Amino acid sequence: MTEQELDMPIDPGLTEMTSGPGYRLRQARERKGLDIGEVSDRLHLPPRLVSAIENDAYADLPGTVFTQGYLRNYARLVDESPDEILTMFT
Repeated sequence: MTEQELDMPIDPGLTEMTSGPGYRLRQARERKGLDIGEVSDRLHLPPRLVSAIENDAYADLPGTVFTQGYLRNYARLVDESPDEILTMFT
């Protein structure tokens, strides 16, 4: 890696993909051996919304209040702290 490459700023989109609440929920889901379909069934959400949550694609979700509820319920489902997940979201 060159000195010039080291001085380049980190791509914020790349950082978010591996550090947002959706990424953390996806990791927890995978640890529990659940697939998106199972999460979708248990949360009563379409699979496309579960995917949007996991990809931190909040523009694809129906508003902040609903998104917070989805994150909270998803966190409970995969044994993550809802408070920590919501803090990551805000």
